[in-house]
Amino acid sequence: APNPSTSQQLNSALLLDQEVWLAGGYPTFFYSSSWTECYDFAISDISGVKNQNGHNVVYGFGRDGQNIRDLYKWSNVSKKWSIIPNRPYYLQYGAVIKVVNENCIYLLSQAASSPKLCNYTGTSFVELYNDTAASYYENFLYADNNRVIFSRVNSGILLSYEVGQDTVVKLVSIPNITGIRDVKS
Repeated sequence: APNPSTSQQLNSALLLDQEVWLAGGYPTFFYSSSWTECYDFAISDISGVKNQNGHNVVYGFGRDGQNIRDLYKWSNVSKKWSIIPNRPYYLQYGAVIKVVNENCIYLLSQAASSPKLCNYTGTSFVELYNDTAASYYENFLYADNNRVIFSRVNSGILLSYEVGQDTVVKLVSIPNITGIRDVKS
Protein backbone atom coordinates (compact mmCIF):
# COMPACT_ATOMS: atom_id res chain seq x y z
CA ALA A 1 0.00 0.00 0.00
CA PRO A 2 1.23 3.51 -0.64
CA ASN A 3 2.10 5.68 2.34
CA PRO A 4 -0.64 7.81 3.88
CA SER A 5 -0.30 11.53 3.18
CA THR A 6 0.89 12.50 6.66
CA SER A 7 2.97 10.84 9.32
CA GLN A 8 2.36 10.85 13.05
CA GLN A 9 2.61 8.73 16.15
CA LEU A 10 1.01 5.31 15.77
CA ASN A 11 -0.76 3.99 18.89
CA SER A 12 -2.70 1.11 17.43
CA ALA A 13 -3.11 -0.71 14.12
CA LEU A 14 -5.55 -3.26 12.77
CA LEU A 15 -5.41 -5.50 9.70
CA LEU A 16 -8.52 -7.35 8.46
CA ASP A 17 -8.02 -9.10 5.12
CA GLN A 18 -6.89 -6.35 2.75
CA GLU A 19 -8.02 -3.45 4.94
CA VAL A 20 -5.81 -1.49 7.31
CA TRP A 21 -6.58 1.00 10.11
CA LEU A 22 -3.84 3.16 11.63
CA ALA A 23 -4.77 5.05 14.77
CA GLY A 24 -2.76 7.50 16.81
CA GLY A 25 -4.38 10.90 16.64
CA TYR A 26 -5.73 13.17 13.93
CA PRO A 27 -6.34 11.82 11.39
CA THR A 28 -7.07 8.10 11.70
CA PHE A 29 -6.07 6.37 8.48
CA PHE A 30 -8.07 3.68 6.71
CA TYR A 31 -6.83 1.75 3.69
CA SER A 32 -8.92 -0.41 1.41
CA SER A 33 -8.05 0.34 -2.22
CA SER A 34 -6.63 3.76 -1.30
CA TRP A 35 -5.98 5.76 1.87
CA THR A 36 -8.84 7.63 3.54
CA GLU A 37 -8.11 10.14 6.28
CA CYS A 38 -10.75 10.50 9.00
CA TYR A 39 -10.40 13.72 11.01
CA ASP A 40 -13.57 13.28 13.11
CA PHE A 41 -11.94 11.70 16.17
CA ALA A 42 -8.48 10.84 17.48
CA ILE A 43 -8.60 7.07 17.99
CA SER A 44 -5.98 5.74 20.41
CA ASP A 45 -6.88 2.03 20.61
CA ILE A 46 -8.56 -0.08 17.92
CA SER A 47 -9.81 -3.67 17.60
CA GLY A 48 -11.98 -5.57 15.16
CA VAL A 49 -13.04 -8.85 13.57
CA LYS A 50 -14.82 -10.14 10.49
CA ASN A 51 -18.43 -11.11 11.24
CA GLN A 52 -20.26 -14.19 9.90
CA ASN A 53 -21.25 -12.29 6.76
CA GLY A 54 -17.65 -11.28 6.05
CA HIS A 55 -18.15 -7.65 7.07
CA ASN A 56 -15.72 -5.77 9.29
CA VAL A 57 -16.76 -5.04 12.86
CA VAL A 58 -14.30 -2.38 14.06
CA TYR A 59 -14.40 -0.35 17.28
CA GLY A 60 -12.00 2.25 18.59
CA PHE A 61 -11.58 4.23 21.76
CA GLY A 62 -10.42 7.81 21.48
CA ARG A 63 -11.27 11.47 21.92
CA ASP A 64 -12.97 14.29 20.08
CA GLY A 65 -11.85 17.89 19.59
CA GLN A 66 -12.94 18.79 23.15
CA ASN A 67 -10.78 15.95 24.54
CA ILE A 68 -13.85 13.90 25.54
CA ARG A 69 -13.06 10.20 25.37
CA ASP A 70 -15.62 7.79 23.91
CA LEU A 71 -16.18 4.47 22.22
CA TYR A 72 -16.57 4.65 18.43
CA LYS A 73 -17.71 2.24 15.73
CA TRP A 74 -16.39 2.30 12.18
CA SER A 75 -18.93 2.47 9.35
CA ASN A 76 -18.01 0.37 6.34
CA VAL A 77 -20.41 2.48 4.27
CA SER A 78 -19.46 6.07 5.17
CA LYS A 79 -15.83 5.24 6.07
CA LYS A 80 -16.18 7.28 9.26
CA TRP A 81 -16.40 6.74 13.02
CA SER A 82 -19.67 7.18 14.93
CA ILE A 83 -20.00 7.64 18.71
CA ILE A 84 -21.52 4.85 20.79
CA PRO A 85 -23.92 6.61 23.20
CA ASN A 86 -24.19 6.27 26.98
CA ARG A 87 -20.55 5.55 27.79
CA PRO A 88 -20.15 4.73 31.52
CA TYR A 89 -18.41 7.42 33.61
CA TYR A 90 -15.47 5.16 34.46
CA LEU A 91 -14.41 5.10 30.79
CA GLN A 92 -13.95 8.89 30.70
CA TYR A 93 -10.15 8.65 31.03
CA GLY A 94 -9.71 6.09 28.30
CA ALA A 95 -9.80 2.38 27.72
CA VAL A 96 -8.18 -0.40 25.80
CA ILE A 97 -10.55 -2.44 23.68
CA LYS A 98 -10.87 -6.02 22.39
CA VAL A 99 -13.57 -7.00 19.90
CA VAL A 100 -14.52 -10.69 20.06
CA ASN A 101 -17.65 -10.43 17.90
CA GLU A 102 -20.51 -8.01 17.15
CA ASN A 103 -22.09 -8.57 20.57
CA CYS A 104 -18.97 -8.91 22.69
CA ILE A 105 -16.63 -5.93 22.93
CA TYR A 106 -14.48 -5.88 26.06
CA LEU A 107 -13.14 -2.62 27.50
CA LEU A 108 -10.50 -2.17 30.22
CA SER A 109 -10.84 1.17 31.96
CA GLN A 110 -7.71 3.26 32.28
CA ALA A 111 -9.17 5.43 35.03
CA ALA A 112 -6.89 5.25 38.07
CA SER A 113 -9.84 5.48 40.46
CA SER A 114 -12.06 2.95 38.64
CA PRO A 115 -10.13 0.03 37.17
CA LYS A 116 -12.96 -1.95 35.61
CA LEU A 117 -13.50 -4.60 32.98
CA CYS A 118 -16.76 -4.16 31.08
CA ASN A 119 -18.50 -5.61 28.05
CA TYR A 120 -20.33 -3.64 25.38
CA THR A 121 -23.03 -5.94 23.96
CA GLY A 122 -23.78 -3.82 20.90
CA THR A 123 -26.60 -2.10 22.78
CA SER A 124 -25.48 -1.63 26.40
CA PHE A 125 -22.46 -1.61 28.71
CA VAL A 126 -22.20 -4.36 31.35
CA GLU A 127 -19.70 -4.02 34.19
CA LEU A 128 -17.95 -7.36 34.74
CA TYR A 129 -15.18 -6.75 37.26
CA ASN A 130 -13.88 -3.96 39.48
CA ASP A 131 -10.28 -4.45 40.63
CA THR A 132 -9.66 -2.82 44.01
CA ALA A 133 -5.93 -3.68 43.90
CA ALA A 134 -5.01 -2.00 40.60
CA SER A 135 -4.51 1.62 39.67
CA TYR A 136 -5.52 0.71 36.10
CA TYR A 137 -4.97 -2.00 33.52
CA GLU A 138 -2.15 -2.46 31.06
CA ASN A 139 -3.75 -4.35 28.19
CA PHE A 140 -5.60 -7.41 26.94
CA LEU A 141 -3.63 -10.49 26.18
CA TYR A 142 -6.49 -12.71 25.09
CA ALA A 143 -10.28 -12.62 24.91
CA ASP A 144 -13.08 -14.88 23.71
CA ASN A 145 -16.67 -15.58 24.78
CA ASN A 146 -15.50 -17.64 27.79
CA ARG A 147 -12.40 -15.90 29.12
CA VAL A 148 -10.58 -12.58 29.18
CA ILE A 149 -6.89 -12.45 30.12
CA PHE A 150 -5.44 -9.06 31.01
CA SER A 151 -2.60 -7.52 32.99
CA ARG A 152 -2.30 -4.90 35.70
CA VAL A 153 -0.22 -1.84 34.98
CA ASN A 154 3.41 -1.84 36.19
CA SER A 155 3.20 -5.41 37.41
CA GLY A 156 3.87 -8.95 36.36
CA ILE A 157 0.33 -9.98 37.31
CA LEU A 158 -1.89 -11.70 34.77
CA LEU A 159 -5.60 -12.01 35.58
CA SER A 160 -8.23 -14.16 33.91
CA TYR A 161 -11.91 -13.26 34.02
CA GLU A 162 -13.97 -16.45 33.60
CA VAL A 163 -17.23 -15.39 31.94
CA GLY A 164 -19.41 -18.38 32.92
CA GLN A 165 -18.35 -18.31 36.57
CA ASP A 166 -18.19 -14.49 36.82
CA THR A 167 -14.89 -14.79 38.68
CA VAL A 168 -11.36 -13.46 38.33
CA VAL A 169 -8.40 -15.78 38.81
CA LYS A 170 -4.78 -14.69 39.18
CA LEU A 171 -2.91 -16.76 36.60
CA VAL A 172 0.62 -15.70 37.43
CA SER A 173 2.59 -13.10 39.34
CA ILE A 174 6.12 -12.54 38.04
CA PRO A 175 8.36 -10.48 40.35
CA ASN A 176 10.54 -7.65 39.04
CA ILE A 177 8.56 -7.11 35.83
CA THR A 178 7.19 -3.64 35.13
CA GLY A 179 4.39 -4.69 32.77
CA ILE A 180 3.06 -7.41 30.51
CA ARG A 181 1.67 -6.05 27.26
CA ASP A 182 1.75 -8.86 24.74
CA VAL A 183 2.20 -12.61 24.49
CA LYS A 184 3.03 -14.63 21.41
CA SER A 185 1.86 -18.07 22.46
